[in-house]
Amino acid sequence: MIRIGLSAALIGVLVLPGCGASGAKRTPAASRPSSRLHDAVLAPKATELRHCMTVRVRRSILSTVGWQVACSADGRRVTAEAVRGQRTGSGEITGFKGGSPSIWVTHNPDGSITVRVR
Repeated sequence: MIRIGLSAALIGVLVLPGCGASGAKRTPAASRPSSRLHDAVLAPKATELRHCMTVRVRRSILSTVGWQVACSADGRRVTAEAVRGQRTGSGEITGFKGGSPSIWVTHNPDGSITVRVR
């Protein structure tokens, strides 16, 4: 009889504190509805290129959302991106040692860029 009383007391100590008096469930912060975002940075549309492909990113796209390019070759993947207002370098901007695959950027006179995978 004493054993049953001790077991019940032990269960009460271990289980009941997690129950809470109100019985209400807490909503995790990540799933709570948030207020509307202001001045949020939009994610650029992703473009998947294969070896030796190019894509031209218009000036209007560069100034509104930016760009994002990924390339897979020889079992390796490289990615590069820039968001609105971020400066993009010229030449090879990312790649593996040995050069394949790598992502190259060329600035055009009209304000656009050409992204090439080598």
